[in-house]
Amino acid sequence: MEVPNVTMLFADFETFYSQEYSLRKMSPAEYILDPRFEAICLGVAGLSGAPLLIDGPEIPAFIHRIKRHRIEHNTPIVMASHNAQFDMSILSWRYDFRPDLIVDTIAMSRTMYGPKFPSHSLDAVARELGLAAKGSLIKQVKGMTRADIIACGLWEQEKEYCLHDTWLCREIYNHLYTKMPPDEFILHDIITRCTTEPLLRVDKQLLQDHLITVQQQKAAALAQVEGMGVTKADLMSNPKLADILRMLGVEPPKKISGRTQQETYAFAKSDEDFLALRDHPNVMVRAVVDARLETKSTIEETRTQRFLKIADLNFPGLGTCIMPMPVIIGAAHTHRFGGGWDLNVQNLGRDSVLRDAIYCDDDYVLLTVDAKQIEARFTAEFCGQEDLVQAFRDGRDVYADFASTVFSREVTSANKVERFVGKTGILQLGYACGWAKFQHTVFILSAKTDTPIQLTDAQAIDVVQKYRGRFRRIQFTWKELDHILSILHTLPEFGQGEGLVKKCVTFYKNLMIGPTGLPIHFPDLRYLEEEDGMGSWWFRDGRFQRRTYGASLLETIAQHCCRCIVMMAAVRLRNSMQGIGARLVHSAHDELVYRVPVQHVETAKIWATLEMNRPPPWMPNIPLACDIGVNTRYGETK
Repeated sequence: MEVPNVTMLFADFETFYSQEYSLRKMSPAEYILDPRFEAICLGVAGLSGAPLLIDGPEIPAFIHRIKRHRIEHNTPIVMASHNAQFDMSILSWRYDFRPDLIVDTIAMSRTMYGPKFPSHSLDAVARELGLAAKGSLIKQVKGMTRADIIACGLWEQEKEYCLHDTWLCREIYNHLYTKMPPDEFILHDIITRCTTEPLLRVDKQLLQDHLITVQQQKAAALAQVEGMGVTKADLMSNPKLADILRMLGVEPPKKISGRTQQETYAFAKSDEDFLALRDHPNVMVRAVVDARLETKSTIEETRTQRFLKIADLNFPGLGTCIMPMPVIIGAAHTHRFGGGWDLNVQNLGRDSVLRDAIYCDDDYVLLTVDAKQIEARFTAEFCGQEDLVQAFRDGRDVYADFASTVFSREVTSANKVERFVGKTGILQLGYACGWAKFQHTVFILSAKTDTPIQLTDAQAIDVVQKYRGRFRRIQFTWKELDHILSILHTLPEFGQGEGLVKKCVTFYKNLMIGPTGLPIHFPDLRYLEEEDGMGSWWFRDGRFQRRTYGASLLETIAQHCCRCIVMMAAVRLRNSMQGIGARLVHSAHDELVYRVPVQHVETAKIWATLEMNRPPPWMPNIPLACDIGVNTRYGETK
């Protein structure tokens, strides 16, 4: 990234922490805004030269000098750190300073190396890049304030530790900045500010009421089975729950774990065979299953509690009931974002009370722009399935159209069950989903509607066969990508020869380069034979092993390229939205969320529609479309 006429600084805070007061037990927002917070020191470095240590009490004066320098010299400030969500939140909430561009070296590492590195911590990245390892003093000063560290004779070591971390941050940046596509720097800055400069609020009363409801439901379910001698511990333990079901005359359902590939109990809320036991003729079986589902579903309760804890915080200049929206850049193998701070704001369901609780200030509205059916549209265009592409281009109801093929009669939007089956088929079967998984998905998704759908085995098989029979170009692409996987390890290394081009992506040895230049790694790719004589391709995804095959590779390509389409729209919209006082405040997969002044809503809608529907230069004929929603509450923008 070119950085002329700017001041670039690398920063690393060392802060007080203890057994009870730490990021292991608190969200970063709680930690930073806690009265116990103390910035012990701050390491700062420029693009060259030795890092400088700013003593804790001197940090406010240093920040003042930076602000004055920016004004007097009309010089933008670029500031980088390893985990910028943390360090830049300190600068914003504790020192009222916000740089003109935020650079996050942990996000850079995830973006450029992804699953190649088991971890992207400062120490792990330093080791992977052959840099001097991070020190271990942090463990010695646990529970020590700045004064304690000085009194114990550890101040010089503390300074050295901080300065070395700052140097490591700069070295990681120097190693990566020429490799990363320039637009990614803008994107990282936009996304990080959704956390460090929060503009969303939450309805505390709604959250408190929701928490009471969730807790009451769990207590009622547990009380129902306590008379049977079943405890909460029994419900939480898979082996004990299995024994209880056997005593009630039910063989516990099982499945193959997607992570370990070993047989395990199918007791999750998404396991169809387990959910089916809620209709068992034995009322005791029904009670046990309901109690397990309520008791095990702690996610909603704990997430609501985390929202409430943050809502209680007093953000300087903003007050209480503020909601940062932390996401992890490059969390997924495909470069899609993930949820941060254990809040998982990437996955607030359409009917989630947590989503309903998020709102914006008076005189503003929330505008959501959601890329419509983007993966299905991309898959059709990438595979050359021209009839499906044309249907999208013509604005036809592709769900009803496919359902008409499935049911051998005309299906319209009025035929909700049939159209739902067609919709699930279009959105899922493009990646070679088998009939059993398709049957399961239809059941799970429709269970949330007024008309749950239970396809028979024969019906599910028929839908899959008709999809593959009608969309043969998609099926052919699976085979093409199977072949590419089989030769991927024989291709030249990136930068050492020409890669294998497939439409908008290029393959090298154990590597795919996406259309914007981002790498998708397949570390240690290898073929493993199985007992039935067949086999699969596997690669190392961080600390885990992941299976892949032609259709799975198509899904990887689709998810990555759709991420590029949506996020590059966010980059293009940045300046125009900023010009009308609007700003991106959240992003969830294929959806962008803006806080927009009421008087500029119509202008924002036009810009958002134009940019989200703009085909990228690397796929100029894809027929994109989007849905726009506007409301003061996030949950009502759908």
